[in-house]
Amino acid sequence: MRDEIISFIQALVQSPSLANDEESVQKIIQSKLESLGLETKKVIVQFESIKNHPAFCDDGFSPDSR
Repeated sequence: MRDEIISFIQALVQSPSLANDEESVQKIIQSKLESLGLETKKVIVQFESIKNHPAFCDDGFSPDSR
């Protein structure tokens, strides 16, 4: 189990995950969750519905693939 956890964390750290480049790390997490028997669901960001929320911080990047 320890080696599996270390491998998972290494994969996360080695994968690009900076703003506007998160898709590969999202896929790693999705794959891990599904391998554990958990259901995942991709949620498409509705930018127009969140852009005026007080906690929203626009980083200027497209919400696509994020």
